Amino acid sequence: MDQAPPASGRDMRRMKAGAAVVLGVVCVGMAVALVLVSRAIDDRALRDEQALVDRRIARSLTALTDDITSASIWNDAVTAVERRDLPWMQVNFGDYYADYMDHAVTLVFDGDGQLLHASRGSEPVTAASEAPLIAATQGLLAETREDSTATRRRAAVGFDAVATRSGIVRAGGQLYLVAASTIVPEEEAPVARPARDAVVVSAKPVEALVTSMQADLRLDAPRLTAADAPHLSPLRAPDGARLAGLAWRPSRPGQQVLMTMIPVFAGLLFAFLIAAALMWRRIAANVRRLSDSEIALGKALAAADTVNVLKSRFLANMSHELRTPLNGVLGMSEVVLMSDLTAAQRAQIGLIKQSGEHLLGMIERILEMAHIDSALSPPEARPFDPAQVFATAASLLRDKALAKGLALTESYGSTGLRLGDADRIARVLNAVIDNAIQFTPQGSVRLVLESTDDSLSFIVIDSGPGLSQATQQRLFTPFSQGDDSLTRAVDGAGLGLALAKRLVASMGGTIGYDTRPGRTCFRIQIPASAASAARRPPAVAA
Repeated sequence: MDQAPPASGRDMRRMKAGAAVVLGVVCVGMAVALVLVSRAIDDRALRDEQALVDRRIARSLTALTDDITSASIWNDAVTAVERRDLPWMQVNFGDYYADYMDHAVTLVFDGDGQLLHASRGSEPVTAASEAPLIAATQGLLAETREDSTATRRRAAVGFDAVATRSGIVRAGGQLYLVAASTIVPEEEAPVARPARDAVVVSAKPVEALVTSMQADLRLDAPRLTAADAPHLSPLRAPDGARLAGLAWRPSRPGQQVLMTMIPVFAGLLFAFLIAAALMWRRIAANVRRLSDSEIALGKALAAADTVNVLKSRFLANMSHELRTPLNGVLGMSEVVLMSDLTAAQRAQIGLIKQSGEHLLGMIERILEMAHIDSALSPPEARPFDPAQVFATAASLLRDKALAKGLALTESYGSTGLRLGDADRIARVLNAVIDNAIQFTPQGSVRLVLESTDDSLSFIVIDSGPGLSQATQQRLFTPFSQGDDSLTRAVDGAGLGLALAKRLVASMGGTIGYDTRPGRTCFRIQIPASAASAARRPPAVAA
């Protein structure tokens, strides 16, 4: 007859089984708790990302409104719209918003709501080409015009008088950030305010904003979706209708935390109590670090957005405050030059006009440098004639060279049509040729164009004194010249070559130089493949 096992053995086995069950339950419970904590962290991170996206969209609309009011609160704008001066509207609305604010489309309506002018990408366009956007913005236009009739706005000037609206619209299958502003005087005299304010509307594609979110908000693969497709943040029209959705791959910091805890779980099998204490301590530390990182990231993004808004406002305000009186001085100088003057008086007024034009050019370069540092769109790839671009840049500066007694010679090899951004190349050539003329006291400046199958070389050779070692070290530094002393012989802000280098880099090219006493050679190399016959611009009928 078998004997029953000792009670102590049975109790030991029960204790082991109980301990194993407790250990298993605790481990399973802790695993479940970690999974739940991981999901909670992921959900919190997603909510924070959604809040950042919503705030970024709202701030972009506010910035768009600030952009257009920088030129819509202006006496000159009121009078130009009243006299239907379309070239003025193109330069001061269409070109200004496109070149300095990266706006895509600008529309100007008169006080009766009729379209006066339309511009896309710094070029005038017809109303028919922008019909979808015109129709989509009618609601914002009507609300803006209705707000402008309020007594408090009619009795005010400047920011108290302007009426604005902003929102997201769909036009022609594309989403736009749109802002509208009435055109009002900045002061009561000498401009008479019309009975009904004109309105300027400007728009940016939403796609550009979505693309910027990847770098600015660190979103993973942000993209637009259909309104009824799965998304994380909706894009709504001013009336609340859902136009589209914004989706991205959410960051999952909780999963990362969970993965780091796998080794800890292995340790729990051998030392539960110690491992548990270390595990919870590590979880708490990770959660605290994550929370601190999120707070720091939010503050950094808010500070960056604030700085960008302040920079945009500063550039817009300074552009307006400096150029408006300076244009007045230049305009009056031209008027005086057309009157009967003595030779001495004409020379004096001519000096005033020349100095004003020099200052205006310096202001434009400073603004252009700031614009390039903040946001530069990708270069275009359109067919152009490199020799024609080079020759045009040379013709603009030929008088300056002749005035100094310099010979300006040109030698352009045959390149055929090439694909590239002709406007940026022209700006680079203008800066480099102007620099060569400016720092060459006598002799000549020679322009040479060379090419390969996939690149262009623009060469500018001068007979100047050459570059010292100290000058070469700061050659492409903004606001730097070869001679920075107060008694230097050549004036200038020191922006030309710095601006040229940034523009060349944006096109994937290089700018280099070779210098010795009596000769300096700048070589600008730009990737530019040959334009196929199918992509060549059509011939213009005579």
